[in-house]
Amino acid sequence: RQSGESGVDRYFEQQVSLAAFTDATPTTLDDIPVTWASTPARELGTTLADRMMQKITHEETHSSNLIIPARLIAEK
Repeated sequence: RQSGESGVDRYFEQQVSLAAFTDATPTTLDDIPVTWASTPARELGTTLADRMMQKITHEETHSSNLIIPARLIAEK
């Protein structure tokens, strides 16, 4: 094992894998060595609000699943 900052960097590059979820643009994530699943926060929020209003007004009587796909941004 090497000592110093470069040794620590090499260790983490080889031994640690990270993944995260975000609604950030890909350009803001360029310098971060993490694989991201970018979720469409605005779409999730509006869809949730619509479904809540349907439940409140009894327009929707049963539950259903909805899949909103995320976009994978792989580390560079």
